[in-house]
Amino acid sequence: MAIPSLIKTSGTQTSIVPICFNTGGLWDMANGNFLTRYDGSGFIINGGISPTNGLGGRYERFKSTIAISMVIQSMERYPGSELYLYDTEYSHTDRRRLASFSTLYLEDPVRREQHILELMERIIIKNPSDFQNIDEFMAFINDEVIKPKDEKRKLFMIPTPLINEQTHKQRMELAPTFVIIDSWSAGKTKAGMQAASAPDASDSANNMQYVRDSGAKNTTLARMLHASPRYGLYFFLTAHVREKMDLAGGGPMAKPRKDLQNMKANEKVNRVGSDYLFLVNSNWQVDNSSFLVNKNDKGSEYPFTDRATSVNEFSEVSLGTTRGKRKGSGDKFMVVVSQNNGVSGYLTYLELLKAHKYYGLGTDPNRPRLAFFPDIIIQRKRTHDILQPNYALRRALEITAQLCYFQHYWTAPGNIELPFDITPEDLAHRLELSGKKDEVMRSRGWWSYDFEDIPYYSLFDILAIVKDIPPLGSDKKK
Repeated sequence: MAIPSLIKTSGTQTSIVPICFNTGGLWDMANGNFLTRYDGSGFIINGGISPTNGLGGRYERFKSTIAISMVIQSMERYPGSELYLYDTEYSHTDRRRLASFSTLYLEDPVRREQHILELMERIIIKNPSDFQNIDEFMAFINDEVIKPKDEKRKLFMIPTPLINEQTHKQRMELAPTFVIIDSWSAGKTKAGMQAASAPDASDSANNMQYVRDSGAKNTTLARMLHASPRYGLYFFLTAHVREKMDLAGGGPMAKPRKDLQNMKANEKVNRVGSDYLFLVNSNWQVDNSSFLVNKNDKGSEYPFTDRATSVNEFSEVSLGTTRGKRKGSGDKFMVVVSQNNGVSGYLTYLELLKAHKYYGLGTDPNRPRLAFFPDIIIQRKRTHDILQPNYALRRALEITAQLCYFQHYWTAPGNIELPFDITPEDLAHRLELSGKKDEVMRSRGWWSYDFEDIPYYSLFDILAIVKDIPPLGSDKKK
């Protein structure tokens, strides 16, 4: 008996899921997935900045720096994208410092300077001196961003490498506008402020302030989810994490329950709205941080050679995904944060490889060298001098780190036949034999609607290149 299809009869189509914008860092692997390009020519990593993002942690854990780094490092890859930052704590005054969180053009100081100046023009910082509360700021976003983009949508449309599941053609999207609220916990709402200023400011009135504040933030979060796909807005909220307290006893809760599987039972994200953890697409949490200090000379682990380097300049920060709606959650890795330049991509990659038994860095920890460039020793005290001017070497480091991350934190897809268990040494060997090493080493691993002069190869694309090439040592077995 054949049952008629209501879907086919009605012609109802599935909804289009919002796309992510890459950052070029491990974030893309941490919350993304690999999808086939619209023309079937390869794969892209659909990860990085989701429509709604949260990052929580205790005080002095580089939450703001990490969040802004992620957004800046996405902005730089998508020309025309802009950032509106609502600074609820009066922490950000220098747009140049934020723009310098960029990871592009490290090998070309002149071009990098032009790039930073151009980025600065795409950053707007607002604080409570302009808008007393989140409601006023969001009204500003509605007037200055949503309405203009909606009225002139065609001017803001950009091509993506994905397929439109409804038209089966190349998918078009609105260029991204990034909105950061730093911090969401400290940000006030109109309803909360009105409750706090009530004449009967008793304990019960104070409790009502938090209730109304929570409700208002829930409403705003729901509106963000609605606005993101319709108007190309991508929100990033930072939040404070604190210990759960027993309201009756006044101390820490004796037997708290976890708010999320990958959060500690005794921790909660504070003053964010009761629906916060359910409404953000991706949620990150910073657990610990420590200065990167060399155990022998007690100086910075990665000093600059052309200027003095504070022992506190670089920190290693433990970052985990507590919620992810694409790849899943539970990953935890270390990122390297500079006090002055934000998250360092190449130092983060390097520390990841060292943490996994010097994965892809050779057999001598004192003389680490990448399998793709075995003649170049990455000396600790000259790390910046060696990596910054050499784009190909940084790209090799990125590919090695992505392979390491995939093999330690991913479950390989069962419907794609690629050599997912390949060693970095074997990958370097096969890529050399393919004749495409030079092209891959000058490529980029993040998708964009620009930068067409730079070839694009995702990790899966590179694995596809070497799939049918004999592995390292196969000639000896014969």
